Amino acid sequence: MKRQVLRLSILALCGIIVLGLAALLPNAGGKPQVAEAQTGCWAGQFFNNNNFIGSPTATTTCDTAIGFNYGTNGPAQLPGVVDNFSIRWTSSQILPTAGLYTFRVTVEDGVRLTVGGQTIINQIGPELNTPTTYDGPYTNTIPGQSVNITLEYQALTGAAHVALSWFTTGTATATPSTTSVWNVEYFNNTSLLGTAVAFSQVTTDALNINWDVTAPAIGVPADAWSARFTKVIDFGAGGTFRFEGRVDDIFTVRLDGTPIIASTPYWQEFLYNATIQVAGGQHTLTIEMADFERQAYLQFTWFAVNAQGTPVSGTATSGTPGVTGITGTVNANVGLNFRQSPSTTATKLALLPKGATYPVVGRSADGVWAQLNVNGQIGWSLSQWLVFTGDFNSVPVTDGGTSQAQATAGPTPTPTPIPGGVQVRAVGNVRIRSCPSTRCARLSYVPWGTQVIALGESNDKRWIKVRYNDPRKGEVVGWSLKAWYFNNDFSLPLPELPTLSS
Repeated sequence: MKRQVLRLSILALCGIIVLGLAALLPNAGGKPQVAEAQTGCWAGQFFNNNNFIGSPTATTTCDTAIGFNYGTNGPAQLPGVVDNFSIRWTSSQILPTAGLYTFRVTVEDGVRLTVGGQTIINQIGPELNTPTTYDGPYTNTIPGQSVNITLEYQALTGAAHVALSWFTTGTATATPSTTSVWNVEYFNNTSLLGTAVAFSQVTTDALNINWDVTAPAIGVPADAWSARFTKVIDFGAGGTFRFEGRVDDIFTVRLDGTPIIASTPYWQEFLYNATIQVAGGQHTLTIEMADFERQAYLQFTWFAVNAQGTPVSGTATSGTPGVTGITGTVNANVGLNFRQSPSTTATKLALLPKGATYPVVGRSADGVWAQLNVNGQIGWSLSQWLVFTGDFNSVPVTDGGTSQAQATAGPTPTPTPIPGGVQVRAVGNVRIRSCPSTRCARLSYVPWGTQVIALGESNDKRWIKVRYNDPRKGEVVGWSLKAWYFNNDFSLPLPELPTLSS
């Protein structure tokens, strides 16, 4: 009789546990999701801080599954530590089928999950009072392949709980960019070294963040920090896309790991851009930036263009002011002068406030000036202080083909052919001058990403002599600031160049 009562008591207790789990787990009342078995071992690293900093205090070599409820006691691997600890588990797991997987983490407090090199859940930082469930999608393309998985768990105060599972949810589908967030990692150095000390997410596609002189996140200094922004984007059927951005101080933009934009290592409010062919489907966009001192900001966007490089939505008519489909937003802290003609000596019509946006109706031939429609009045402002919604270089030239900058340059000299040299790539719209000084006449300008031949450098190593095939003028030989050129793979330093006289 006692055995029968004991058996009934055990069955009743199991029923209570099952009902309790059904109340906690999502979709418990609906169609059940069958979790796949976790294979192999999980290697664990245990830290006595909540930011995965330094060497782990303890390690494990073979946790068979991630499913731990530490309550208010903390893990046995960290004796006496009940709050503010972190754990990183890594494993290679077999995903038996191809298609779309859902990875589910139930956690209290923070978690970041990376599957196959993609961060699909990033919820580091929030203080939670109860276990919360997060889902992240992952498309497995090869059935039966081994996929590297990293789960980083952050315990703050109170109870601690973490559990991981995954299951198939259908055939492979692309995740649209509107549902993919930017995952942001912050480092307390300017080189992205070591372990990130803070994390955040940005839900918008285009980035427009101005930290000014403040710290970007808790635990990060106001100066001398770096950040990595990562986003998975669905480019649909693919095509030609334009990528544009501004930064203070420097950044490198990579698409699937390949650099497409690399800024000059100097403080310049310059619009960097790249127009490239992108294959259809999902691609990973990464922006790595660094702030050295004082102000910091990051602006970045992308859009489809046609074969001529004009935004798909643009309606530009060459040579006459009109509707271009492109706007410019003032990005000068003290405001931007709006002038009657494209010259710094022209009559000033107004001072445009920072943040104000106006239609762009034209540009100067050298790209230095933008023609704006300010409440019905047409005038000119320096383009480097404007953030454009589209490809500024596709805007029609409306200064008669000769801007003020070109007018002062005088006639283009016939270049003397110089043999040899090495190929380099411009990382901005770079001016070519008649001698190695900003006081020398402007001969031409090299658009971003264009390859030129570097023939030599000046005595002070600040200028390089380049040969450029200008589509409007033919071959031009002159001097450009060395800081605006990288190697063809966007790397530094440039190869050693002979010293040339002007």
